[in-house]
Formats: sequence, structure tokens, C-alpha cells
Amino acid sequence: MKWTMREKVLAGAVACFSFFLMGDKFLMDGTGADNSIVENYTDANIDQTNEVTQQEDIKKQASGMIKIDIKGAVKKPGVYEISSEKRVIDAIETAGGYGDGADISNLNLAGKLSDEMVVYVPAEGEEITGFEGLAGNQSESEGDKVSLNHGTSEQLQTLPGIGPSKAEAIVTYREEHGGFQTIEELKQVGGIGDKTFEKLEKQLKLN
Repeated sequence: MKWTMREKVLAGAVACFSFFLMGDKFLMDGTGADNSIVENYTDANIDQTNEVTQQEDIKKQASGMIKIDIKGAVKKPGVYEISSEKRVIDAIETAGGYGDGADISNLNLAGKLSDEMVVYVPAEGEEITGFEGLAGNQSESEGDKVSLNHGTSEQLQTLPGIGPSKAEAIVTYREEHGGFQTIEELKQVGGIGDKTFEKLEKQLKLN
């Protein structure tokens, strides 16, 4: 059968159109596959990053890392992260060692460290009333104790386990309730439970 010129033109047009549709579908499928690969790769990277972060947090907790605030006559005062197994002497070395005129005669350099602890190294001749217990000195004389009703936020921070936030909570409670009636009332302050109170009780006085 012979095709007329008109039939040949129509057949060619149909063939070209079909080829165009197949090529467009191929390009769309290819692009979709590429996007899928990129998305899967990105998700895998995010999951891997999150897993690494979680592992680092777990290792840090397992190693007993704590944060302490080192002040006074040291070369590099500041907040440091250190192992809970370390002692006061290790904390001072972490802060660059003693500064000029440091007076260590009343410091217990073998004292244990605790989270949010303030390690204060006084200078020679410096008045340090209320600060004797902050670096491991366990003196329990009445004059060495921190006043629960009159101690400043800075003085309260010298107590083991009391950082800036807890010190401010104590001051706020004191102001809102007209002072503490007993030392045991300290347990009414948020964040201070029985264990924390046991560490503080012998280093506190009411007024």
C-alpha cells in the first residue's frame, strides 16, 4: 500500500511526539531519582551527626565531668569543666596556677570538687569571711559559716553544690517569705533536696 504525502507527514508527526513524551518521562524519572539520592544522603548525615552528639553526651556523663567557677588569685579565673575525681589543687592548676600574692594557708588543697562549686583563692591580707568553705576547708566554727538570712549571693555560692542560679533562688525565697525561720526551711527552695541539704547544713547559720 502506498502512503500519500499527507499520511507520511502525519505518521512522522506522531512518531516525533511519541519520542518527545518518552524523553520527557525519562528526564523526570532521572531527576526524581537524583533528588531521592540527595534526600537519603542528607538524612543519613543528620542521623549520624545526632548519634555522634548523643554518644559524646553519654561519654561526658559517664566520665563524671562537672563545671566549677574558679575565682580570686589565680592566673586564669573562669568557669571550667573538670572531672569530678579531681581535687582543689587540680582545679587551681586548670586555671593556670596561683596568681601573684595568693594566700593558700587556709585552703584545703585536697578537698573534693562538686558540680557548680566555687573555688576561691584569696590574696594575702584579704578578708574572706564566709568564703572559708568554698575550696574544701571544712571548718565548722560559727564565724566561718554562711548566714542563710544575711549572706550575699556571692557568699552563698561558696557552698558546695550552690551555683549562681541556686544562690539567686535562695535570695528570692528569703525576700518573698521574710527570711528563713529555720535552716531546714532551705529545703523548700527549688532544686535543694535532702542530699544537697546534708552537704550544706553544717556550713550554714540562720543569722
